[in-house]
Parts: sequence; C-alpha cells; structure tokens
Amino acid sequence: PDGCPSCGEELSWRGDFLMCTNSECPAQTQTGLLYFFKTLGTARGFGPSAIEKITLGGYSTIEQIYALTQAQLEAVGFSKKQSENLLDALANSKIEPVEDARFLSAFGIPHLGIGESRRLLQHHSLDSVGQLTAEQIDSISGFGEKTSGPIAEQLQARWSTISHIKALGFQLNITPKVNADGSSENAVESPISGKTILFTGEMSVTREEMQAEARALGAVVRSSVSGRLKILVIGDAPSQSKLTKATNLGVQVLREAEYRALLDGEAP
Repeated sequence: PDGCPSCGEELSWRGDFLMCTNSECPAQTQTGLLYFFKTLGTARGFGPSAIEKITLGGYSTIEQIYALTQAQLEAVGFSKKQSENLLDALANSKIEPVEDARFLSAFGIPHLGIGESRRLLQHHSLDSVGQLTAEQIDSISGFGEKTSGPIAEQLQARWSTISHIKALGFQLNITPKVNADGSSENAVESPISGKTILFTGEMSVTREEMQAEARALGAVVRSSVSGRLKILVIGDAPSQSKLTKATNLGVQVLREAEYRALLDGEAP
C-alpha cells in the first residue's frame, strides 16, 4: 500500500514489517486500547465494538476512558445499562487484584510482554521503571542490547500514562525481588520453593491466581513443558499435549487437590 489503510499517513519498513508512522493513527489507537484491556483482564466489556465507539466519540487514551462518566458514554451511543456496565467494569478493574507485571505489560511497550515485565520487576519496583536506563535493563539476564534501549525510551515516554493509571488505586500483586544470581531476596520455605511448576486446565480459581500463589511460595512458574519442569498441576480439561510430554519426561503430575495437599505438607 502507498499509505496506511486507516489514516493514509506514510508507511515505513521496520525489519520485515511495514508500519504506519502516525502515532495518532485511529487503528493504532484502538489496537493499543484493546491490548490494554485484554492484557489487564479485569475490565470486561471493552471489546472491539465498544472501543471503536468510544474512540470515535473522541476518547482515545486510557486516561480519558478511566475518567468517563455515564453521560459521556450515553452521548457516544451506549444505552443506560451498557454505560453502567462499562463503568462497573472500570471500577472492578481497580479493585480486583492483578499482577504488577501484567499491569505494566498492558501498556503495550514493544519487547515488554508479561514475562519480560516480570523479569524487569524482579529487579526494579514498578515505581522506578520510568527512570531506568538502557544499561540497567541490559544488565538483567534475558534482556539484550538491541531491545534494552527501545524499552527504556518507551518506559520514559509512557511513564506519565503508567503512573497516572497506577495512581487510580489499582490493587497490584508485587513481583518478588531476586538477587543478581536469580535467587530470591526473601527466600520462602515451602514444599514447592525452588521448583519449576506448570498449570494446565480449569482450576477452582483462575490460573493467574494459581501462578501468583506459586510464585509467592518460591516456585518458578513456566508456560510450557521442558526437561527442567518438576511439577505439572492439572485441572479439568487439561492440555493433552502438555500432559503427554510431561509424562514422557517423567515430570510429577498432580491434580489440583493433590497439589493443595502438597502445599499443606501432605505428600501426594
């Protein structure tokens, strides 16, 4: 294409991708907002149609959305009930606990997904990441010279938005800090401390809650099966491929009830 299909502005190659150079492009704005709410996961109702209606109504930033009133939502085309539901969802997102790494990742900074955000927050508090230098980020295992500079630049550029939204009172679960060698600063004594764990299937609580609890107990939570995995915890309808691979590797497989018994000090 000769120009962006959304805004018509100039396009530029970034590696293998042809990118719009307009930071205020409507498509980029909507995609960024959708990514924020999907990643945060605690404000239901902010799907593509809702975001499109809100942005077309003139509200294009996260700050503006969290400041919306019922009258403003109704003015852009939502019914009274829809407006109430959206405001309830925004309020809920501030009181439902969420991992600070997920919160940071929701702002859509390139090269800073949930895993990378968690790794960053293992060494620096969320309140300090807006002042980090490329060198400080590069010194953390898992980050490289090519991505550390852009991450630092974007953290500084987006810090006003991140700090503004955080100040609204979000209930954030803090990522435990680690030492330079990767060991926990505050070692936790538990039956799963230091063990690598993976959760699959439907549990009695959300997977995010299971993962946060395991990390708080000193475990290392993974998203895929590997030779380093020690425990696979399965709920209803678990991934059969993960279960098969874990079994073939000799990984200990526990149902949720057995896992709970292990945490209580009862050998499964």
